[in-house]
Amino acid sequence: MSDRLKTFQNNNITAGDAPNEYNILALKRYDGSILLYSPYGPVELWVQGLSPEDSFVGSTTPVTVHGVFPLNTRIRVQDSQLVDHFPPTDWGLTEFKFDASEFALGEYSVFVESGETVDGPRSLSVIEPLVLNSITPNTAEMGPGPLTITLNGSGFYSGCQLRIDSSIRTPLTVVSPTQATFDFTAYANDVGDVGTHNLSVSSNNMGTGSYSNVLPFIVTPQPPVLTSISPATLVTSTPGITNTITLTGTGFAQNSFVIFLDPDGIAEDYVVGGVVRVSNTTLTIQWWNSEAEAYNVVVQNGTSEGSPRSNSLPFTITWGPDTFYIDHLTPSSGTMGVPVSITATGNRFTATTVLDVYHGQIGHVEFQGTYVSATELLLPSWTPNIPISDTFWWKAIEPSLSQSTPTVPWNATF
Repeated sequence: MSDRLKTFQNNNITAGDAPNEYNILALKRYDGSILLYSPYGPVELWVQGLSPEDSFVGSTTPVTVHGVFPLNTRIRVQDSQLVDHFPPTDWGLTEFKFDASEFALGEYSVFVESGETVDGPRSLSVIEPLVLNSITPNTAEMGPGPLTITLNGSGFYSGCQLRIDSSIRTPLTVVSPTQATFDFTAYANDVGDVGTHNLSVSSNNMGTGSYSNVLPFIVTPQPPVLTSISPATLVTSTPGITNTITLTGTGFAQNSFVIFLDPDGIAEDYVVGGVVRVSNTTLTIQWWNSEAEAYNVVVQNGTSEGSPRSNSLPFTITWGPDTFYIDHLTPSSGTMGVPVSITATGNRFTATTVLDVYHGQIGHVEFQGTYVSATELLLPSWTPNIPISDTFWWKAIEPSLSQSTPTVPWNATF
């Protein structure tokens, strides 16, 4: 009977260890022996590394050796007192594990052997377990500002690092084996957002060590502070053309968004999505300014009711000199059934400009206005005639430009 063939591909080989794409053909005979071949010739054994490289005394978590291994692979661990062989507790083509729970404190040299081929030594440190008992303070408001946290526990030593969620942060200042401090001044960027984050102590900063238990660190909401908007004034632009607006301040969160309020600072005109958080002090948005308007702008952290908001800053859009628009109507309101003369003030009116009035019950009705000037049209008499108090929407249409203006409201009471 023929031998069986298995293909293994590892794309995570580092330069100097093996080719970047290391295709291994593993030929397993029925007698249990394995022959390894690569495109570059026979391979008896290849070792990528150990994890963890720092193991706690008495740890029941086995040490994993990563690489490519024949079936007869074994481990030799050596220090001044110990020379022994450890058969794998869990064997695989790309990794196997061995039990180090009985190892005493110290530094060990690990050799991986297969037949006459030996890899090593590779360093394994057996250290006191890292235990995290408390974090002081264990809560803070989101935002910038100096903050140093104190970690109390055991097994701390120079070289330990703080792990926030899944990221290693440096430097962790070890005061003693039972206490360490961390300068959390930039914590708004490190933990990112309001909520509970998991903190633990790592035995190194490479992500290849062992970790302590996890304790929570809670970030509570803080109102962001808005200090500037740039630019704070824009002129109207052609539809489809956007402008980048930069907001600076402090305490901006991952889920910050920007709200454009009416000048009274109460009614929400626009809630801008797609906010880019450059940092906890800078946001950018894209804005299409189609018509002149004055706003008060605020930043809000979070979407839930009661989420903290910043102070407001003014933001103004003015009409461009070549923009066709109606700025306002005079008078801006009237009474249903009562005739009224209305003057429309705007820009780029001509003798052919038409006034369009819209209401849901009557649809669009066009009137040929009386041309007064490029900035003024007159509708001598118009009677609103809807049996309710409501708003009519007016715009100007210029056939020669194939354009219409944004609408402006006109309120009628019944």
